[in-house]
Amino acid sequence: MVRLHVKRGGESQFLLEAPGSARLAELAPLAARIHNGRLKVQRLCSEMEELAEHGISLPYNMQGLTDEQIKELKLKDEWAEKCVPSGGSIFRKDEMGRRNGFAPNEKMQQVIKKTIEEAKALISKKGQGAPGREPVISHEEQKEMMLYYYRKQEELKKLEEEDDDSFLDAEWADNHALKRQFHGVKDIKWGPR
Repeated sequence: MVRLHVKRGGESQFLLEAPGSARLAELAPLAARIHNGRLKVQRLCSEMEELAEHGISLPYNMQGLTDEQIKELKLKDEWAEKCVPSGGSIFRKDEMGRRNGFAPNEKMQQVIKKTIEEAKALISKKGQGAPGREPVISHEEQKEMMLYYYRKQEELKKLEEEDDDSFLDAEWADNHALKRQFHGVKDIKWGPR
C-alpha cells in the first residue's frame, strides 16, 4: 500500500491510500472524485448554515426581489407551505433576498449546526495530519533483536578484556612453518642435547 499526498497549489488537501500496483489512470479519477466530494460537502454545509439562519431558498424567479416587487408580479412561493420547519419557525428576514425568512426554531438550529460541525470534521485537513508510521518489525522481533545485540556486545567486551597472546607460541600460528617443511628443516634444535 502507498499513501499519496494530494495537494492543490502548495496546500495539502488529503491523503489517498492505494495499492502499489494501482495505475495512475485509475488513481487520478479517484482523487478527483474525492476532491469534488469534499467541495460538495463544503457547499452543503454553507447552504445548511443559511438554512438554519433564514429558512428555505426562494424559487429562482423570486430571489433578489423586494416584497413590493413580489406582490406586483403576483409571485408565490409554493414550497413555503410544503417545507415548514418541524417544531415551528422564527421569522428572520434574509437581507440578500435568497431565502424566505422562516428559520427553524432554536432546537432545530442546534441540530443543523451539530450536523454541519460533524460533516466539516470529516473533511477537515486539521487533528489528522500524516498518518503515523507503522513499525517495520513486530514487538517480539524487536525484543529478539535487542537480546541478540546485547549478547554480541557482551561478547565483544569479554574479547577486549582477554588480551592473551599465548596463542602466538602455538605451532599453527608459526608464519614460517610451511617454508621450513618444504626445505626439510622442520625440527632443528640448536644447543646441547
